[in-house]
Amino acid sequence: MRIKNKILFITIVILASASGLIGRKYLQGEKEIISTNGTVRYIPLEGGFYGIETDKGEKYLPFNLPDEFKKDGLRVWFKAKPKEAATFHMWGKPVEILEIKSIEKMQDPSQIKVAILYERITDGLYHPSRIRTYEDLVKILKETNPDLVFRIWWRWTPTPESLPSNTPIYQAGHTYQQLEETLRKLKRDFPEIRCWFGAIPTQRINFKERDPITGKIYSQEETRQMALDPQKWGINFSKERLQKLAQKRGTGRHGYFPD
Repeated sequence: MRIKNKILFITIVILASASGLIGRKYLQGEKEIISTNGTVRYIPLEGGFYGIETDKGEKYLPFNLPDEFKKDGLRVWFKAKPKEAATFHMWGKPVEILEIKSIEKMQDPSQIKVAILYERITDGLYHPSRIRTYEDLVKILKETNPDLVFRIWWRWTPTPESLPSNTPIYQAGHTYQQLEETLRKLKRDFPEIRCWFGAIPTQRINFKERDPITGKIYSQEETRQMALDPQKWGINFSKERLQKLAQKRGTGRHGYFPD
């Protein structure tokens, strides 16, 4: 009887191995959505298959990877959800691709399909009244699903690096520190958006300017030298007259029209 039971047990093990029940990988319980950058890898095992390895080294086995993305070494952004499934491939966590884009294509301007203007990403976020929250900003970006966001930063007067949180400029969200904080969070939460653009008013130089890279302060005498002088270009119109006209109709009282 013991011999028969032993033979039966061995037979079950052999059949299970042949059918692939032993060695399969199961994934259960994970419900979170994965959204990150990675690289498509061709894995030359068990007949060969494609997986995605993230920039952090995590390995995912997509069950529905589109054929056009089956290219070894292709850089992609993808959104996926864990999939409870059995697999013969002893590599990576099984996932179902919800959305996937080639990063190389996203860096090509001709591949940009949706562009939006959002001015500014810091507006309202730091105000005590909570006029707008970061969650509101995230919701807007999810609804519009852009490839490019323009004018995330705009300044009319020189921008300070940082200020105390009780100052009006800080509460308006108009420091470079706040820009960096907010943009860093957005890049973390939206790795698929590759293009974030700010803007500056090229029609104006403030009487007193500050170079945000070097920190150098330019006096009004120095910025006046940068103001447009029509006579420099052979136009019979004085610099003083042009600048006064510009201050009335564009640059404001505290700025010059640049050369």
